[in-house]
Amino acid sequence: MPRNRRRCLALTLCQLLIYAVRSDAGGFQPSDHGLQNEEDPGDPSPAMAAFFLGRADAPTPEAKNGTDPVWGVAGKVSPAKPASGGSRRLATLLVIGVICGFVGVGLLVASAVSYVVRASRSEQTAARSSSCFGPA
Repeated sequence: MPRNRRRCLALTLCQLLIYAVRSDAGGFQPSDHGLQNEEDPGDPSPAMAAFFLGRADAPTPEAKNGTDPVWGVAGKVSPAKPASGGSRRLATLLVIGVICGFVGVGLLVASAVSYVVRASRSEQTAARSSSCFGPA
């Protein structure tokens, strides 16, 4: 039996097995899901109401301006500008980001070239070989 026929036979057998197996999810319909089909559970328990509705006696936090130049982090006051070497760090990160971008584009181009070469080779071999169901 030629190799191509074995491959076609295996593919046909796999398809038959897939069709033969029944799915357990066959009875579900999109209309069976969603909030409109849920039943009302009734009044919430006091603990659930306190959790979701919030407590009235809880103090509200003090409103602050988030754009202030000085802000507190873990109990320490930090300046708005980083310490020395901040511009050097930024430049290093920028260079690393550009290098990663070029590597990514190079990998994308290499995979596209590989795909085109492989597709052209498979067209040439397909033209020479017969199909699964006999000569065309």
